This record gives sequence, structure tokens and C-alpha cells, in this order.
Amino acid sequence: MTVFFCAAVVAPAAGPCLHAATDPVTAEHRDIKDCPSEPGCPALILLDERELNNESGRTKYTSRRLIKFFTQEGIEKYGQIDTYAVIGGNDVRNMKGRTILPDGNEVRLTLDDIHLKWLKRGKRRIKVKSATFPGIVPGAIVEYSYDFVTEPNSYMTDTQWDIQQDLPILESRFILKQGKYQMGWSQGGSEPVKVEHASPFKNVNNFVARNVPSIPDEPFGPVDGTLQARIQFGLPEVAKVWVGSLAGRYAGFLSTYLEGEGIEAKAKELVGAETSPTIKLRKIYDFLQEKVGAPEADDEEEEKPTKNAGEDLARGHGNEFERTMLFMALAKAAGIETGLLLIASRGNGKLRFDFNDGSQFDAYAVAAKTGQGWTFYDPAIRHLTFGMISPEKEGAPENAIMVHSSKDAGKLKFGMAQNLRFSYYMPVPYAIVGIPFSAAAKNVLKREARVTIGDDGTGTVEVVRQGSGHVDLEHRRAYEPLTDEERREALVERVRDEIPSAELVSSEFLDIDAFGKEARVKYTMSVPKLATIVGNRMIISPSVLESSAANPFTAETRRTPVNFPYASRTQDKVVIVVPEGYEAGELPGPVAVRDEPFVLTVSYAQAADQIVMNRRLDVDAAVWPVEDYARLKAFSEKVHESNRVAITLIRKAAE
Repeated sequence: MTVFFCAAVVAPAAGPCLHAATDPVTAEHRDIKDCPSEPGCPALILLDERELNNESGRTKYTSRRLIKFFTQEGIEKYGQIDTYAVIGGNDVRNMKGRTILPDGNEVRLTLDDIHLKWLKRGKRRIKVKSATFPGIVPGAIVEYSYDFVTEPNSYMTDTQWDIQQDLPILESRFILKQGKYQMGWSQGGSEPVKVEHASPFKNVNNFVARNVPSIPDEPFGPVDGTLQARIQFGLPEVAKVWVGSLAGRYAGFLSTYLEGEGIEAKAKELVGAETSPTIKLRKIYDFLQEKVGAPEADDEEEEKPTKNAGEDLARGHGNEFERTMLFMALAKAAGIETGLLLIASRGNGKLRFDFNDGSQFDAYAVAAKTGQGWTFYDPAIRHLTFGMISPEKEGAPENAIMVHSSKDAGKLKFGMAQNLRFSYYMPVPYAIVGIPFSAAAKNVLKREARVTIGDDGTGTVEVVRQGSGHVDLEHRRAYEPLTDEERREALVERVRDEIPSAELVSSEFLDIDAFGKEARVKYTMSVPKLATIVGNRMIISPSVLESSAANPFTAETRRTPVNFPYASRTQDKVVIVVPEGYEAGELPGPVAVRDEPFVLTVSYAQAADQIVMNRRLDVDAAVWPVEDYARLKAFSEKVHESNRVAITLIRKAAE
């Protein structure tokens, strides 16, 4: 794997190039055999140092990093760097590096180790400068550095210092030489990392953090963007207006885009004489879902941008934003008040309003007035249940802003940030919104399994899986884009995740691309030694789909909140056919564990030659706080214990 250090004007990613006069590699560094605070780590960052210098006629962002490698895994993952710069603009210069071997010998980075390639990103060409360090072995230390330089008379006025990384760090430094611009800063991320700040000279600020732990990697942990300790720097004057300015830009855009030829006629065709706002929205939603798809053009060929929703309607397909706009336009034409939701998805971390970063908003949805309050819709997500929001966009208490169309908005203004002239859109009011998490009862996974057992204990398991809400959406996302062969291969992986020894015998995918029906996956698997034979007894776990599952919550303590993909309910019905010549022993007693928002109920019954297990598991929480981890751990242990309950089948005595 490659670790990326992206040089960019707004926020250069990590990257390591201060050119020291003395050798920063000390005898103590050479003697380190493992990470002091995280034994067994693949590599350790000895020093991570950055400097932003605005004291000349342009910005120079310099970085240096020292890494000590302990394992081959660490070498493969962190032994190469990539830097990026826009062609014809900013540049990466002075890339230097060396590998210090355990015996003290050095291998210098040469031009043969540095490679250039060009990527196209829309209308921009991106130059990628990569360096592969020669001769790295466990115990070696790599030092590398580079400068990122902006064009003449251009300055970086905001950036981010990522204090914390995937690897632990002995010392992380950031030097801010802001020149004539006075920046403000604020620390983000939920990980507690102490930062020392000193200002030895005017306009020079030094920030140091020592013994920085790696970003936590715990089961169902939050995304790195939420956790990572970081400090964001920027001009306070810009930070005050950026959200309102962004809202103004969208408000003005909506005032012209939600128009176009054919919109009024199509809305009338879809809703007819209907008066209920909800039913109107449902008719429009169904049209978008079934008739307006995503573009199928080659990624390298960008379609000409549309000027309004009428052009989107005529074209018959569009990206997420364009289909969202078309839904709003048709709803507006049907007489329904709407607002655009700019969303910071869960994968993008926690929304921050105190730093100028519009890229936080990476998803869209629609708010509609259907009565006294607002209801939310996500029409651009194919097969998503009407009235639900895609799971990655859920995120109460606040993860979005709502913007309304305004003909007076969208005008550019000019302001002064200290002595820097900057442009912004006329700010407009906006509402901060928290898109609520859907309840477990809406996201139900239903599984039915029929188990027959051979004389040698081999089991044949016939399974039907289907679901509602986000479960159904997950099934479709997993299988709809694939060919028949690819679907089977994906199912093989899922089956082996459930039961590692299982072999897929047959599979059938029903209604995967249909609307108005739940997708179903039917398959049969053969499982060697599903039942254990001991003398005249067969022992089998009725929780065949869960008995091999590991408990993800075994750690005694936890650093981070638990983030499930969504709140969910699982309903299992497992029918075990008692083999001829056997009879069931005493069945296990029922299980009932209720510790809201967690519920587990299991019951067993026998009818003729069948044993039936019914199981329900509710996890009615998408996010679980770290301070209540003990409760989650205790519940998870009970679930794990229940999954391993066995029943015994006894061979009948010969008559």
C-alpha cells in the first residue's frame, strides 16, 4: 500500500521537509526496537515536522519526516510517498531523502528513485511526484523532505496540521511564519493530544506535540476525520462569513436552476389533481427512482454541465446533485416548499463551522414542507425507501445546513481580510439541521435457513435473505452493479465470512434491480462438520448463520464511540431437520435480554421431525458513547454466548 502526502493550496496533507543543519537522527533513535507506547507497531514516526512560511513573495510549505521501520508490513505500507501539484501552478521542489540502515550505512534517494506522472482531474492536470526509498529493511530509518511552493504573489491563508497519524509519533512540530497575515487557529478531533504553543519571535508560532498515539483502530470505530487530532489555521475574517457565503451561493444558484422547459408540464403529469403533499412527493420520487438514472458515460469524458433542471429532465439522467435538483424543481412546480440540504456525511467526519472548509459538505438531500414541519428525502439514491435518508447521510444532532432558493442571493462581494482582498457571496440565513438516525424497526434483516444433516455431520443449509430500509439498500448496492458471475463471487465471500468452511452450492438473486419489492438472495451451502458426532449423538448449533461470528467487543476498555452503519433488527428463523433415526434431546430454554436500545430474544420449538429456532436481535442505536461501552460489551457477550448454544440429537435405540 502507498501512504499519500498531498501537497495542496488549501490544506497540504501530511507530509514531511524542514532542512536541518544538523543530523536529526540521534543515537536514541537508532536504539529504538519497538514503539514505546504501542508495542508491535509496524513503524514509528520519530519526527514529523512542517513549516508554513509566508514571509517572502509566495508561500513555502516545507515538511520533513523520519520513520523507523520494524516489520515488512510497515515497509510495504509506508515505504513510498506521493506528492501532488497542479500543472502550471504550484510546485513540489527539493525532494530529498535517505535510508539509514541498521549497520549505520546510508542509501541516498536519487533521481532514479523519483518518478513523475500526470493525472487529469476535470480540466486540471495534476503532477504526481513519487519517491520509492531503496534498501529499506526492518530496523532501518528513512528521512525525507520536500518543499511545496505556490506561484509568485500567492499565499496560503488556511491550512491544517494533522498532528495525529496512522502510526504513533515521538514528536510532531508545526512552525507558522505567517508574515503579514495574522491567522487564527483551533484544535479539532476527538482524540485528546496535548499541544504546546510558543511564540519566540514576532509572527513566529511554534506548536509541538510529543508521544502522539496512533489514530485508534477499534471495531466499528468512527472515521479518522472525526478522531484525528489536528489544528486548523485560517484568517478569522474569512472564517466568520464562509458558511453564510456558501449558503448565499447555493441560494442564488437554486433561484435559476430550479426552472427550465418541461418542468411545469412534467410535474402536472405526475401529480395530476392530487392535493396531499406527501403523495405528490411520492409520485415525483418514484419517477426519479425509476426513470432518471446515473450517467453511464466514461469517467474520462465529462458531460457538458446542464444550465437548469429542465435540461436534466430532457437528458434523462444525472449525478447525485443533478437528480436532487430535478426532484426539488418538480416539487416546487407541484406547489411544495423545499430546501436543499448540504450534508457532511458520516464518512467525512464531524461538521465544523469554525473553519473555512466547504469540502465538508459532500452529499445532498431535500427538505420538504408537508405540514407544520419539514420531512427529508434522498431521491438520488437508487432503491432507497421513500422518506428515508441514505445511512451515510444520517447524523444527528447536526450534520447539515438547509438553504432555500432566493432571487436576491448569489451576488459576489469583495471584502478585506487584513490587507488581503477576497471575494465571497452575499451571506444569507441558513438552518443547521441534524438528519435523524432511522429506527431499527425500519432496517430489518430477515433470514430463513433450512438445515439438513448427513450421517457424517455435513450440513446442507438453504438460506433466503431479504430486508427492508437500509438492509435492502445494502443488498442492492452489493449486488446490483455486478454481473451474474461477479454476484456469485461476492456471495462466496459473504458466505465464508459467516462460515469459513462453507462452500456455495447454488445461488439465485431475485428482484435485485426491481422497484417496489424487497431484493432477495437465495443460496445453498454445504458445511463440513456442521454437526459434531460423538458416539450416538449429533451436536449442532442452531445459530448456523452466527455461530462462527467473532465478538467484536472483547476489549476491557475503549477509546472511541461505537459507530454502527445504522440501527438494525435481525430476524432469524432456522429449521433443523432431524435426521432419520435420531430424536431431539432437551431443547435449550428461551433467551430474553432487554437493555434498551438492545434486545435479544431466542426461542426453540419442536414440530414433527423439525426443530425451529426463532431469534430477534435489535441494535436500535447507530452511535454508542464510549462511556457506556461496558453495557454494550456485556450485551455483546450475551449475544455471543447465545450464538454458541448447542442442541443434541440422539440416535434412537434399535427396536
